[in-house]
Amino acid sequence: MSDGDLQGICNARLHIPDEHGDNHAEMQCRMLAGHEGVHFESYMRGGNNYSYVSVSWTMDDAPPVEWECTDCKKLVKDRRYMDECPENNCDGWMVKK
Repeated sequence: MSDGDLQGICNARLHIPDEHGDNHAEMQCRMLAGHEGVHFESYMRGGNNYSYVSVSWTMDDAPPVEWECTDCKKLVKDRRYMDECPENNCDGWMVKK
């Protein structure tokens, strides 16, 4: 998770390079964490003519984050925000390591 990530939100990234390779745009998924299907972001583009822009994508460009359980100390690398430990009999919470 980067400093711009929100808890409970997917935060998957899409990097869009320009044709010269010297600039890029970055989209950030705003759907709920753990959602199924494509990632999605939308915004209203300004200027003289307002238009609604929506982008969807399937592959997350964000690097994996290492998470550690506060109880069983299990380590998990995942791009998604995690709160509950994935172990069946563990009541711990996952924190970014």
